[in-house]
Amino acid sequence: MYARYLDEVTEGFFRFRLGRNAVDIIAKAYLQPGHDLSYQHVTFAEAGHRIVGMASGFTAADQRGFSDQPLRVAAGRQAWRLRVTGIIAAPLLRILETIANDDFYIVTMIVEKDVRGAGLGSRLLDHMENRARSSGSMRIALDVAKNNGGARSLYAHRGWTVASKWPSFPLLPTVFLRMTKPLNTQS
Repeated sequence: MYARYLDEVTEGFFRFRLGRNAVDIIAKAYLQPGHDLSYQHVTFAEAGHRIVGMASGFTAADQRGFSDQPLRVAAGRQAWRLRVTGIIAAPLLRILETIANDDFYIVTMIVEKDVRGAGLGSRLLDHMENRARSSGSMRIALDVAKNNGGARSLYAHRGWTVASKWPSFPLLPTVFLRMTKPLNTQS
């Protein structure tokens, strides 16, 4: 489920980077600690004995210490594809380098379409905000697709504001919005 959700949230980015075996590669890497795709950073939402959502996140300090070695090892012979697409996608991957030092970053947040509106997204956000506070972070941040109006509305309703846009070059259309929320406010 983690691999499927991750690829869905990133609109096929991991399938692009890892090829047709992306789900298997991500699943292998997921079991290893110490990197951004590790089980250590993931929370699942369940309803009726079914996984219906997920959120994953980490601190800026965690992110700066991550290695992509577990993903390369899990990719095996496909590691070449990871390196090549890493060069091609470098401008997009740099978005993670813009996480502020005191931020907790939510890298993925998803709820199944058939259960949206039932409060699961809010519960996942509550959990992630609590994790962020526990980590000592001062602010929580995420990037959301500009065209994802439902998610943007949920975040805005919960006190999140747009902090920046990506790309920030004036002639290019905005693709992502970085939304943030100070952690000294209540949900």
